[in-house]
Amino acid sequence: MDARILQIRGNFLQPRNMVDLDQPLVPLGCVPLSDGNGLRFLWPVFALMC
Repeated sequence: MDARILQIRGNFLQPRNMVDLDQPLVPLGCVPLSDGNGLRFLWPVFALMC
């Protein structure tokens, strides 16, 4: 699965799934970036083809 970041709002990230280059990107829901203590679950990387 090739997941890309659609948007980040507050403590939540909305990933999207790239199914095919000719199809629109499909949102996968929202994922928290950290827990209540500030421990990071995910580290978003904004890079091309990373």
